[in-house]
Amino acid sequence: MVHMLGSLKCKTLPKVTITHVIGRPAYLEGWYWGKGKAEFMQLAEQLLEKAEKDGAGHLEEISQQVKGLGLKVDTVLSKGDPADEVIKTAERVKAKLIIVGSKGLKGGKPIPLGGVVRKISRYAPCSVLVTRPGRPGKEG
Repeated sequence: MVHMLGSLKCKTLPKVTITHVIGRPAYLEGWYWGKGKAEFMQLAEQLLEKAEKDGAGHLEEISQQVKGLGLKVDTVLSKGDPADEVIKTAERVKAKLIIVGSKGLKGGKPIPLGGVVRKISRYAPCSVLVTRPGRPGKEG
């Protein structure tokens, strides 16, 4: 997605906000989470802490790439529903464009758009640019 950002032509340099959302995995919901077995709760918290650490690392990596384009960058690490959190962030920062990648995989088969991207594109307060994943030998 960074290459896409670098290819946009702007009259003034944009301020970029990079968002990473930690969604609660489905297996942490429902009766497992509600019953509260101590070992399960401890494991669940460890998994969420790891996801937060990994997310912060991912934000730092992408942030450095965007800074390499000469742009100002803010980062946002949040927890919750990925689409809802991206939309809230876009509203808060008064975004003019959301660039989002579409993995488009379900059961290993490509699909046009995933649920998160569909929800963002439908409810976003601004335009949404969906990028395709890169393919070997092609930029994407």
